[in-house]
Amino acid sequence: MSGFSRVWTPSSSQKRSSAAERSGFPEPAEPAGPNYMPLNLYFPNLVKVHSSPPIYTIDNFLTEQECDGFIQVAGPLLQRSKTHAIAGSEATKGRTSLTCHLAKKTHPCPMLLQRIQALTNKPFGHMELPQVARYTDSQRYVEHYDGVDPHTEAGRAFCANGGQRICTVLVYLNDVPEGGTTTFRRVNFEVKPKKGRALIFFPGFMNGELDTDALHAASPAISTKWVSQVWIRQSYREDGQPSTPVPESEQTLQGPLHMGYYRGCCLAGDDVYEADMTLEQAKEWANTNSQCFGFTYNTIDREPTGIVHVWFKSRLNVLYNESWWTYSNGRGME
Repeated sequence: MSGFSRVWTPSSSQKRSSAAERSGFPEPAEPAGPNYMPLNLYFPNLVKVHSSPPIYTIDNFLTEQECDGFIQVAGPLLQRSKTHAIAGSEATKGRTSLTCHLAKKTHPCPMLLQRIQALTNKPFGHMELPQVARYTDSQRYVEHYDGVDPHTEAGRAFCANGGQRICTVLVYLNDVPEGGTTTFRRVNFEVKPKKGRALIFFPGFMNGELDTDALHAASPAISTKWVSQVWIRQSYREDGQPSTPVPESEQTLQGPLHMGYYRGCCLAGDDVYEADMTLEQAKEWANTNSQCFGFTYNTIDREPTGIVHVWFKSRLNVLYNESWWTYSNGRGME
């Protein structure tokens, strides 16, 4: 990916760990440091892939069947993602994914939380509800912190229930052919998705301060990407309400949306114009008409080379559909 020269792949540290296991004396990963939440350094497959800030991965943290189980359970519950500690219309501008929260007792959550407990030595009461997110083609989550500034009004309100987020455990639930990396721009580092791989990093220090080096983003995936994540707080917190089933008609991405392609069709209505033309002609028409925010078209291929029938829209409400695409010209995101 342009601008990120360091992409993590299995390295010599992982090879040393494998050799140590064959000898019968497992070699632990290096500790995160005195200011970060400690981990069980003997947890299977734990590898420290970046030192400052500390970032770890665990391959095969979930099995393929367990990953599929999370996707199956989460599918009917997905809603438009929101960003914590942000209110009003700003809540969804940085996120173009769908998410849900699962009850801790819902299968397969207990198994996931038990492994996180073995890794972190933290009780379930310090863990937020497991979250599952789905990103479709070109969707991403712009740079953000998982933690908060505890010295702001919003940060103090967020920390009132459980304190700062001091650990993120993110699990990739499927393989992504291209894109979808988790990027840490400030330290020029990124991790590629791999089904069952856990990514562990630390949004805040043990004293509750925000670690600004943990700024990260989810780059656009050139396919559908599923992740699950659990955040660990400083202390016990009262759980919020898990997600409830959402009617399919409400599982939409609502514009304005960043420029790019989104898998799915726009809901009926809000039509500005419709015509048969090439994709490049459609983009040009959408960009030169101030009322148009994009268009939707019915093809399997994202960028067909021939003539397609397109519906230009004054508002984008994209319902996921494998046989449709919607293009946003980014209008309204300035």
